[in-house]
Amino acid sequence: MAGKRVAFFGAKGTFTHLAALQFCNENKDLQLVNENFIRISEADKILDENKADYCVVPAENSTGGMVNDTFDLLIGSKLKVLNEIRLPIIQNLLSKESDIGMIKSVYAHPQSLAQCRDFLNANLPNAELIDASSNAVGAKIAAERKNGAAAIGAKILSDVYDLNIIRENINDSSGNETRFFVVGKKSSAKCAKHSIILFALQNRAGALYEILKIFNNYNCNMTQISSRPSRVKNWDYLFVVEFDTLSDSEKNQSMLNEIENKCVYYNCAGMY
Repeated sequence: MAGKRVAFFGAKGTFTHLAALQFCNENKDLQLVNENFIRISEADKILDENKADYCVVPAENSTGGMVNDTFDLLIGSKLKVLNEIRLPIIQNLLSKESDIGMIKSVYAHPQSLAQCRDFLNANLPNAELIDASSNAVGAKIAAERKNGAAAIGAKILSDVYDLNIIRENINDSSGNETRFFVVGKKSSAKCAKHSIILFALQNRAGALYEILKIFNNYNCNMTQISSRPSRVKNWDYLFVVEFDTLSDSEKNQSMLNEIENKCVYYNCAGMY
Protein backbone atom coordinates (compact mmCIF):
# COMPACT_ATOMS: atom_id res chain seq x y z
CA MET A 1 0.00 0.00 0.00
CA ALA A 2 3.00 2.27 -0.58
CA GLY A 3 2.15 5.90 -1.18
CA LYS A 4 -1.59 5.36 -0.80
CA ARG A 5 -3.80 8.27 0.26
CA VAL A 6 -6.42 8.05 3.00
CA ALA A 7 -9.52 10.27 3.32
CA PHE A 8 -12.03 10.17 6.17
CA PHE A 9 -15.66 10.96 6.87
CA GLY A 10 -16.41 14.09 8.90
CA ALA A 11 -14.31 16.97 10.19
CA LYS A 12 -10.95 17.07 11.93
CA GLY A 13 -11.22 16.10 15.57
CA THR A 14 -13.94 13.48 15.12
CA PHE A 15 -13.46 9.87 16.17
CA THR A 16 -13.36 8.90 12.48
CA HIS A 17 -10.43 11.31 12.08
CA LEU A 18 -8.71 9.57 15.01
CA ALA A 19 -9.39 6.18 13.43
CA ALA A 20 -7.86 7.37 10.15
CA LEU A 21 -4.80 8.68 12.01
CA GLN A 22 -4.45 5.32 13.77
CA PHE A 23 -4.71 3.48 10.44
CA CYS A 24 -1.98 5.66 8.91
CA ASN A 25 0.26 5.33 11.98
CA GLU A 26 0.00 1.54 11.77
CA ASN A 27 0.84 1.61 8.05
CA LYS A 28 3.66 4.11 7.60
CA ASP A 29 3.44 4.16 3.80
CA LEU A 30 -0.03 5.74 4.03
CA GLN A 31 -0.73 9.45 4.14
CA LEU A 32 -3.80 11.29 5.36
CA VAL A 33 -5.10 13.73 2.76
CA ASN A 34 -7.28 16.81 3.14
CA GLU A 35 -10.24 15.22 1.39
CA ASN A 36 -12.59 14.56 4.26
CA PHE A 37 -16.28 14.36 3.29
CA ILE A 38 -19.47 15.29 5.12
CA ARG A 39 -21.73 12.48 3.88
CA ILE A 40 -20.77 8.81 4.05
CA SER A 41 -22.28 8.28 0.59
CA GLU A 42 -19.64 10.66 -0.83
CA ALA A 43 -16.86 8.11 -0.22
CA ASP A 44 -17.65 6.51 -3.57
CA LYS A 45 -17.19 9.86 -5.35
CA ILE A 46 -13.92 10.61 -3.55
CA LEU A 47 -12.51 7.29 -4.75
CA ASP A 48 -13.98 7.57 -8.27
CA GLU A 49 -12.35 10.98 -8.74
CA ASN A 50 -9.03 9.56 -7.52
CA LYS A 51 -8.81 12.05 -4.66
CA ALA A 52 -7.90 9.18 -2.32
CA ASP A 53 -7.15 5.47 -2.46
CA TYR A 54 -8.97 4.58 0.75
CA CYS A 55 -11.77 6.11 2.82
CA VAL A 56 -12.38 5.57 6.53
CA VAL A 57 -16.04 5.44 7.62
CA PRO A 58 -17.74 4.46 10.91
CA ALA A 59 -19.39 1.03 10.84
CA GLU A 60 -20.77 0.16 14.27
CA ASN A 61 -20.76 1.37 17.86
CA SER A 62 -20.80 -1.16 20.68
CA THR A 63 -23.74 0.59 22.36
CA GLY A 64 -25.33 2.58 19.51
CA GLY A 65 -25.35 -0.21 16.93
CA MET A 66 -24.80 -0.15 13.17
CA VAL A 67 -24.13 2.99 11.17
CA ASN A 68 -26.78 2.40 8.52
CA ASP A 69 -25.36 4.87 6.00
CA THR A 70 -22.13 2.88 5.79
CA PHE A 71 -23.87 -0.41 5.04
CA ASP A 72 -26.11 1.38 2.53
CA LEU A 73 -22.90 2.67 0.89
CA LEU A 74 -21.72 -0.92 0.43
CA ILE A 75 -25.09 -1.95 -0.98
CA GLY A 76 -25.27 0.94 -3.44
CA SER A 77 -21.69 0.84 -4.74
CA LYS A 78 -18.87 -1.48 -5.77
CA LEU A 79 -16.70 -0.48 -2.83
CA LYS A 80 -15.01 -3.18 -0.80
CA VAL A 81 -14.15 -3.33 2.90
CA LEU A 82 -10.36 -3.70 3.05
CA ASN A 83 -9.65 -3.28 6.75
CA GLU A 84 -11.24 -2.66 10.13
CA ILE A 85 -10.15 -0.25 12.86
CA ARG A 86 -11.40 -0.49 16.44
CA LEU A 87 -11.25 2.59 18.60
CA PRO A 88 -12.22 3.09 22.27
CA ILE A 89 -14.67 5.99 22.50
CA ILE A 90 -13.75 8.32 25.35
CA GLN A 91 -15.99 11.38 25.57
CA ASN A 92 -14.95 14.63 27.23
CA LEU A 93 -16.76 17.84 28.20
CA LEU A 94 -15.17 20.78 26.36
CA SER A 95 -15.77 24.52 26.68
CA LYS A 96 -14.27 28.00 26.66
CA GLU A 97 -15.43 28.11 30.27
CA SER A 98 -13.17 26.72 33.00
CA ASP A 99 -15.85 25.72 35.51
CA ILE A 100 -18.63 23.20 34.93
CA GLY A 101 -20.96 25.43 36.95
CA MET A 102 -20.88 27.99 34.13
CA ILE A 103 -22.19 25.55 31.47
CA LYS A 104 -25.69 26.43 30.23
CA SER A 105 -25.83 24.48 26.95
CA VAL A 106 -24.14 21.39 25.48
CA TYR A 107 -23.77 20.78 21.72
CA ALA A 108 -23.00 17.28 20.46
CA HIS A 109 -24.01 14.52 18.09
CA PRO A 110 -27.19 12.80 19.39
CA GLN A 111 -25.33 9.51 19.90
CA SER A 112 -22.72 11.23 22.06
CA LEU A 113 -25.41 12.93 24.13
CA ALA A 114 -27.03 9.52 24.63
CA GLN A 115 -23.70 7.94 25.61
CA CYS A 116 -23.24 10.58 28.35
CA ARG A 117 -26.84 10.83 29.52
CA ASP A 118 -26.18 9.80 33.13
CA PHE A 119 -23.28 12.23 33.51
CA LEU A 120 -25.28 15.10 32.03
CA ASN A 121 -28.31 14.38 34.21
CA ALA A 122 -26.17 14.25 37.35
CA ASN A 123 -23.84 17.17 36.65
CA LEU A 124 -25.73 19.46 34.25
CA PRO A 125 -29.42 18.86 35.01
CA ASN A 126 -30.45 22.35 33.88
CA ALA A 127 -28.25 22.63 30.80
CA GLU A 128 -29.89 22.69 27.37
CA LEU A 129 -28.80 19.66 25.31
CA ILE A 130 -28.63 20.56 21.61
CA ASP A 131 -28.10 18.13 18.74
CA ALA A 132 -25.24 18.83 16.31
CA SER A 133 -24.50 17.02 13.06
CA SER A 134 -21.15 15.93 14.52
CA ASN A 135 -19.10 16.50 17.66
CA ALA A 136 -16.71 18.65 15.61
CA VAL A 137 -19.60 20.92 14.64
CA GLY A 138 -20.66 21.02 18.29
CA ALA A 139 -17.14 22.01 19.33
CA LYS A 140 -17.03 24.74 16.69
CA ILE A 141 -20.35 26.16 17.94
CA ALA A 142 -19.16 26.04 21.57
CA ALA A 143 -15.97 27.88 20.60
CA GLU A 144 -17.87 30.57 18.71
CA ARG A 145 -20.68 31.15 21.21
CA LYS A 146 -18.35 30.97 24.23
CA ASN A 147 -20.50 32.12 27.17
CA GLY A 148 -21.88 29.02 28.86
CA ALA A 149 -21.58 26.80 25.75
CA ALA A 150 -19.94 23.37 25.88
CA ALA A 151 -19.38 20.41 23.58
CA ILE A 152 -18.76 16.67 23.92
CA GLY A 153 -16.04 14.83 22.04
CA ALA A 154 -12.49 13.56 21.78
CA LYS A 155 -9.64 15.45 23.45
CA ILE A 156 -8.25 16.39 20.04
CA LEU A 157 -11.19 18.80 19.62
CA SER A 158 -9.81 20.89 22.47
CA ASP A 159 -6.70 21.52 20.38
CA VAL A 160 -8.54 22.10 17.11
CA TYR A 161 -10.97 24.65 18.60
CA ASP A 162 -8.94 25.94 21.57
CA LEU A 163 -11.34 24.61 24.22
CA ASN A 164 -10.74 23.68 27.85
CA ILE A 165 -11.26 20.08 28.95
CA ILE A 166 -13.77 20.56 31.78
CA ARG A 167 -14.26 16.84 32.57
CA GLU A 168 -12.59 13.77 31.09
CA ASN A 169 -14.09 10.37 30.31
CA ILE A 170 -17.74 11.25 30.83
CA ASN A 171 -19.11 8.16 29.05
CA ASP A 172 -21.74 6.24 30.95
CA SER A 173 -20.19 2.98 29.67
CA SER A 174 -16.44 2.54 30.17
CA GLY A 175 -16.22 -0.15 27.46
CA ASN A 176 -17.69 1.94 24.64
CA GLU A 177 -16.00 1.16 21.34
CA THR A 178 -16.58 1.94 17.66
CA ARG A 179 -15.31 -0.02 14.70
CA PHE A 180 -14.55 1.69 11.42
CA PHE A 181 -14.21 0.29 7.90
CA VAL A 182 -11.46 1.18 5.46
CA VAL A 183 -13.13 1.01 2.04
CA GLY A 184 -11.61 1.08 -1.43
CA LYS A 185 -12.15 0.05 -5.03
CA LYS A 186 -10.00 -3.08 -5.07
CA SER A 187 -10.06 -6.07 -2.77
CA SER A 188 -6.97 -6.82 -0.75
CA ALA A 189 -4.86 -9.79 -1.80
CA LYS A 190 -3.81 -10.49 1.79
CA CYS A 191 -5.13 -13.42 3.82
CA ALA A 192 -8.34 -12.26 5.44
CA LYS A 193 -9.58 -12.98 8.95
CA HIS A 194 -13.06 -11.57 8.39
CA SER A 195 -15.52 -11.30 5.51
CA ILE A 196 -18.73 -9.43 4.79
CA ILE A 197 -21.41 -10.47 2.30
CA LEU A 198 -24.64 -8.81 1.17
CA PHE A 199 -27.45 -10.88 -0.28
CA ALA A 200 -31.16 -11.02 -1.08
CA LEU A 201 -33.37 -14.10 -1.05
CA GLN A 202 -36.68 -15.17 -2.46
CA ASN A 203 -39.49 -14.19 -0.12
CA ARG A 204 -40.45 -17.69 0.99
CA ALA A 205 -40.50 -19.68 4.21
CA GLY A 206 -37.15 -21.19 5.14
CA ALA A 207 -35.01 -19.16 2.71
CA LEU A 208 -32.87 -17.55 5.40
CA TYR A 209 -32.69 -20.80 7.36
CA GLU A 210 -31.06 -22.47 4.35
CA ILE A 211 -28.31 -19.84 4.36
CA LEU A 212 -27.74 -20.18 8.11
CA LYS A 213 -27.58 -23.97 7.68
CA ILE A 214 -24.72 -23.57 5.19
CA PHE A 215 -22.73 -21.55 7.73
CA ASN A 216 -23.44 -24.24 10.31
CA ASN A 217 -22.42 -27.07 7.96
CA TYR A 218 -19.04 -25.43 7.44
CA ASN A 219 -18.66 -24.66 11.17
CA CYS A 220 -18.33 -20.98 10.26
CA ASN A 221 -18.81 -18.36 12.95
CA MET A 222 -21.10 -15.46 12.00
CA THR A 223 -20.19 -12.32 13.94
CA GLN A 224 -23.05 -10.10 12.77
CA ILE A 225 -26.30 -10.45 10.83
CA SER A 226 -28.71 -7.65 10.02
CA SER A 227 -31.02 -6.44 7.26
CA ARG A 228 -31.35 -3.23 5.28
CA PRO A 229 -34.11 -2.01 2.92
CA SER A 230 -33.19 -2.86 -0.67
CA ARG A 231 -34.27 0.61 -1.87
CA VAL A 232 -35.59 -1.12 -4.98
CA LYS A 233 -39.01 -2.26 -3.77
CA ASN A 234 -41.01 -1.40 -0.65
CA TRP A 235 -40.62 -3.94 2.17
CA ASP A 236 -37.89 -5.74 0.25
CA TYR A 237 -34.68 -6.36 2.21
CA LEU A 238 -31.04 -7.28 1.83
CA PHE A 239 -29.17 -9.22 4.48
CA VAL A 240 -25.74 -8.22 5.76
CA VAL A 241 -23.60 -10.97 7.29
CA GLU A 242 -20.10 -10.70 8.70
CA PHE A 243 -18.22 -13.87 9.56
CA ASP A 244 -14.82 -15.26 10.46
CA THR A 245 -13.21 -16.33 7.19
CA LEU A 246 -12.41 -20.04 7.10
CA SER A 247 -8.67 -20.78 7.28
CA ASP A 248 -9.03 -23.22 4.37
CA SER A 249 -9.49 -20.87 1.39
CA GLU A 250 -10.95 -23.61 -0.82
CA LYS A 251 -13.56 -24.50 1.79
CA ASN A 252 -14.32 -20.83 2.30
CA GLN A 253 -14.90 -20.31 -1.41
CA SER A 254 -17.00 -23.47 -1.61
CA MET A 255 -19.20 -22.18 1.22
CA LEU A 256 -19.63 -18.81 -0.51
CA ASN A 257 -20.52 -20.55 -3.79
CA GLU A 258 -23.26 -22.53 -2.04
CA ILE A 259 -24.63 -19.34 -0.49
CA GLU A 260 -24.53 -17.42 -3.78
CA ASN A 261 -26.43 -20.21 -5.56
CA LYS A 262 -29.37 -19.69 -3.20
CA CYS A 263 -29.51 -15.89 -3.57
CA VAL A 264 -31.32 -13.63 -6.03
CA TYR A 265 -28.65 -11.00 -5.31
CA TYR A 266 -25.18 -11.59 -3.89
CA ASN A 267 -22.14 -9.41 -3.25
CA CYS A 268 -18.98 -10.26 -1.35
CA ALA A 269 -18.40 -6.75 -0.02
CA GLY A 270 -14.99 -7.35 1.46
CA MET A 271 -12.45 -9.64 3.09
CA TYR A 272 -10.21 -8.03 5.67
